[in-house]
Amino acid sequence: MSSKHKQAYSFCFCFRRMFKLKMAEPPEEIVNLFNRYSDNGLVTVEKLHKFLVEFQEEEKATFDDAQAIFNNLKHLHVFPRRGLHLDAFFRYLFGDLNP
Repeated sequence: MSSKHKQAYSFCFCFRRMFKLKMAEPPEEIVNLFNRYSDNGLVTVEKLHKFLVEFQEEEKATFDDAQAIFNNLKHLHVFPRRGLHLDAFFRYLFGDLNP
């Protein structure tokens, strides 16, 4: 398991404890929602715009708004350039970018 999935701390200056962190898996409802708006396991900018308008009922959302969400998620290095995979979609839904 990679180091980003472990939590370690030291105590008494000589002992070190390490715990494995459980990965949060998206609930079944999120997986179904992702499958509804994805093509071949990726949500494209166009599909994200459709999701914003249809599911989140943001009628004033534009294609540029969806593109801005993509641009803001790039720094997380959690999705390929063509679209959001399930983990990135899950992070978006429960992140600060989604009001």
